Amino acid sequence: MMEEQNVQVADNDLKILSIDGMKQFFTCSVRQRIFFLVLLFTILATKFLFTQEQGLLFRIIPSTTTTTTTTTTTTTTTTTQDTKRVYPCLRSKNAIQTSFLGSRSFCIHLLSNDIVSNSIASSHSWMPHQTRLMASLLAGAPSKPAVFLDIGANIGWFTLVMATLGHEVIAIEPMSRNIELLRASLQASKISQNVIVHPNGLGVKPSLCILYSDNGNVGDGHTICDITSEKEAIGRIPRGYSLRQVINSTRLDTLVNQNIDVMKIDVEGSELYAVQSGIRLFDKYEVRHIVSEFSPRMMREKRSDPYDYLKFFVSRGYKIRIVSDQLTSLFERKVWQSVPVYISDNDLRRLSSGDQVDLLFSKS
Repeated sequence: MMEEQNVQVADNDLKILSIDGMKQFFTCSVRQRIFFLVLLFTILATKFLFTQEQGLLFRIIPSTTTTTTTTTTTTTTTTTQDTKRVYPCLRSKNAIQTSFLGSRSFCIHLLSNDIVSNSIASSHSWMPHQTRLMASLLAGAPSKPAVFLDIGANIGWFTLVMATLGHEVIAIEPMSRNIELLRASLQASKISQNVIVHPNGLGVKPSLCILYSDNGNVGDGHTICDITSEKEAIGRIPRGYSLRQVINSTRLDTLVNQNIDVMKIDVEGSELYAVQSGIRLFDKYEVRHIVSEFSPRMMREKRSDPYDYLKFFVSRGYKIRIVSDQLTSLFERKVWQSVPVYISDNDLRRLSSGDQVDLLFSKS
């Protein structure tokens, strides 16, 4: 309230300066004129900065939680309801208005000191050929609108692009600051009705987890679950990373129970745990395509086996392709069947011992 009063005073001062002050401007001394101009500039700058700050005062939109208890487990399913508040898209380093692949314009709010946000701020895009690939897959989906599942949504680049292209989106993201910015972007872009946001981490069983991220890439959340003590948790956080929050993990198949046309998964080495938490989803429903980050090194750091991750999909009839700009171009021209696939055990072991790549899992 005090800040609003200060701005009102500034407005009154500006009015006085613009009417009475200007009458005397040309009759006063040079020194008085300089003082007048400095005062005017200060008032205008203060008002501008206050307006910018007001636009960044986001808050988490309240969620409603329903708890269902059985004789053996307790499952918590979280759904979200947007409030009527509209978030402005600021013309500043903290938010930009952009579009991609002919989508209508959308607003995306950004983090500071974050690789994804920095890329979007400088180039108005993030992982463009992966984005084009997923958009192409969704465009060819038999269901209309197509359904896109974004696991590890971050600040929402893929969610926003696919929603503005007219697809239904389910976004899963555990990091509270990312969720806050994503919801702000959805409301400012007026596409909240196309997107369900689950503020959850994923795990094979409900458990207590810590969420940490790189000090130079703050939105890039990593999780460690089944922690037994604060000392253990802190000891497992790598140098150069900081603890961000404590979360409870949830199974994927308690959140999503429907056919999925395209799933994107990028959870910094926890991909195996995420898909294992969705076994009922994969076995009961159709998940047509999965685009996944695949980092054998990060998976081993999270105490999971990259070979097991690949085997999870191959055992369910998926073929593996390495995502590249060439693959995206072939998909767009509908001649992608000629791209080499990896399904043999030797293929899986070679990929599991290699460098980080993005993979496409598809049954066709």
